[in-house]
Amino acid sequence: MENYLQEMARDKPVRFTAQQLFYFTNNYSTRLGSGAFGAVYKGQFPNGVRIAVKQKKPRSSSKVIYHSEKKPCISLSGNL
Repeated sequence: MENYLQEMARDKPVRFTAQQLFYFTNNYSTRLGSGAFGAVYKGQFPNGVRIAVKQKKPRSSSKVIYHSEKKPCISLSGNL
């Protein structure tokens, strides 16, 4: 667990442009669900890693959440 926490501390936030998020989600074509704060869409990074992009309500930012074997859930934010 200690190694995992140290590795997480070394990671830096990544910001994506609106154009990149459109590309990753295939123009937000597959909606996975929605809630009070916005909708969640299925996406994929160019390297094949599957992601979920949360598009928050207006005047907020989108979040990219993806899962990997090393890091179960990572949230990356970017403004639209």
